Amino acid sequence: MPFFFQSCDEEYVYYMGKDQYENDELIRYMFPEDIWFHVENFSSAHVYLRHVADGRGFPVEVDPHLIPPEVLEECLQLTKANSIDGCKPPTCSVCWTLQSNLHKTGDMAPGQVGYHNRKEVYRQTVTKDNVIVKRVMKRKTEVQINLQETRAERDRQLIRREKERKAEQDLKEKERREAERLAKQQQEYAGFMNEEDMKSNTENQGKSMNQFIDDFWG
Repeated sequence: MPFFFQSCDEEYVYYMGKDQYENDELIRYMFPEDIWFHVENFSSAHVYLRHVADGRGFPVEVDPHLIPPEVLEECLQLTKANSIDGCKPPTCSVCWTLQSNLHKTGDMAPGQVGYHNRKEVYRQTVTKDNVIVKRVMKRKTEVQINLQETRAERDRQLIRREKERKAEQDLKEKERREAERLAKQQQEYAGFMNEEDMKSNTENQGKSMNQFIDDFWG
């Protein structure tokens, strides 16, 4: 089971694999909206950032450019600290990208991963900060979570959300068409009742039925 960390910001949480085989599970079943962190050019734990602020439980996509600075720093420090080789030097490079940008093929070793688009991978040189690492590690718990089922539930939620969005869109379109129909109906009625085309009862006195019909049909 992966390790779980509460972020310094209650809207975010972190997941981290314990070994290369669990890293493979995370690659396969974490959400496409999650952001993946890894020490560049060294083996390291796979750390994932998830935004959990949506009150209805829907996953929220995070722009890799707009991660809150304090949250980003914790992810970078956590990733560096959990790399056997990356934790030794004072600095190392950590990269991150959306989970949906990860590319895994059957011939890759456990925990190994590539990218669909290297231009969407971001990098930063990280200087070791033990104060931040200790603070984050105090929030570490091992969660009993079925990654496959959690991902399946996420997919079901998105399908439901899309159906709700489509139903709402259809209702708005129906209301718009009805409003247009009523407006057109009112315009036609106003034209039909134009006072310039109406005759008073006095003007109509003495007319036969045939004359009324002739007037009506012009």
